[in-house]
Amino acid sequence: SIGDTWDGKGYMGFGYGANSNYLKDLWEFDPGTGNWTELTSCPCAERVHPTFVIEDGLLFVGFGNNDIDGNLNDWWEYNIATDSWRQLPDLPGPERHHPYMFSADGDVYTGFGHGNGSGTNVYNDWYRWNIDSESWTQLNNLPAEGRVAGTQFSIGDRGFVLSGDGEDHGSMPTGEFWEYDHLTDTWTSLPPHPGVSRWAPGSFTIGNVVYFMAGEVRSGNPNAGLKTDLWSFDLDAI
Repeated sequence: SIGDTWDGKGYMGFGYGANSNYLKDLWEFDPGTGNWTELTSCPCAERVHPTFVIEDGLLFVGFGNNDIDGNLNDWWEYNIATDSWRQLPDLPGPERHHPYMFSADGDVYTGFGHGNGSGTNVYNDWYRWNIDSESWTQLNNLPAEGRVAGTQFSIGDRGFVLSGDGEDHGSMPTGEFWEYDHLTDTWTSLPPHPGVSRWAPGSFTIGNVVYFMAGEVRSGNPNAGLKTDLWSFDLDAI
């Protein structure tokens, strides 16, 4: 499954459930009461590994894959206030799953990910969804190899992508860390996390401190396997 937060509540949905079922349900968690509420399911294909970003009370979901449709490039909006979905224009790029994503300055940014084929078609392209004009803009590619299944976050209007598999769907030599400047459409390389990169790590932030954890180091690398370690990085110390 995948989730995000808005206005003090958590939202989670999609993913892969029991009995080999792909899902498209959506849930709200209220930490004030400790209660879960089931919301309206997406009128779209079930999927794992989509983009899932909330901005200005709107949840945007797209891409991902399932065993019937394969990879997807559709794009949907969920309005939290009205508990309703509507379909928006498709991504003007290849279908993909396990993309990267964040919001900045009132818009949604997403890209990279894995297209059709095993170990091939791992992308480094990047896009902005303009919420006001409801249109896509293709932006500058990441100035590095394509990547899939890393982690990402935003702090204020600063967006970051961290780690993941490279173009061969294996661990990259370093745990690459990049900041995207939405004002200049440029990428800046930051100090990588220790060791080779990881597939499907986790992250969260407190203030300007980034916390990075877990994930998998691919076979063929020293210390390959699933990880349980936790690291921090202070962006103010750069």
